[in-house]
Amino acid sequence: DEASQVTLAHKVAGRGNHKDQKASIKLSEIGPRMTMRLFKVERGVCEGDVMYHAIEKRTPAQVAAQRAEKAQAEALKRKRREEQEQNVAKKQEAKEVVREAKRQKREARAAAAKAAGEDV
Repeated sequence: DEASQVTLAHKVAGRGNHKDQKASIKLSEIGPRMTMRLFKVERGVCEGDVMYHAIEKRTPAQVAAQRAEKAQAEALKRKRREEQEQNVAKKQEAKEVVREAKRQKREARAAAAKAAGEDV
């Protein structure tokens, strides 16, 4: 069969595969053909609302409820983040107060030691 034969442009690894020689080609199917169908369309990447779903159908009321629920969850997340930032700021202020007290104690001891050393 002429369609399954080619002329080799260069030597190919294998027995009897020299340049300018005809070689047979055998094609074999390696698997079934795939058919794909649209399953889900989502706004954004793994975070937006579902615009189309092949299996689940939602009413506009359900979509609105889902959006309201998501907005509420985001508001709660934002509120918690603000509280956390306030707590971190309080801890930093408390650390600064302790550091300042330690620094003042050190300075007072150093001043007392210096005064005691001058008296002797």
